[in-house]
Amino acid sequence: MIRRVLISIPLLLVISMLIFGILALAPGDPLSEFASNPSFTDALRQNIRRTFGLDQPIPVRYAKWLAGFMHGDMGYSF
Repeated sequence: MIRRVLISIPLLLVISMLIFGILALAPGDPLSEFASNPSFTDALRQNIRRTFGLDQPIPVRYAKWLAGFMHGDMGYSF
């Protein structure tokens, strides 16, 4: 049983990396819904991207997500 638990930890880590990568590379943008709103300026869009960390590389975003997940923070749902 201990062996299975020890095997499942790296497996879950690899699965989370794959899913995170697929979602990060998927076409579209979480902020694309606001593109048709004229009051949603490019400066505001960049500020929101910076606030949510969407301007950072995928490995950095994954590491921050994983650290937050270990503390019980599952992130934001777009």
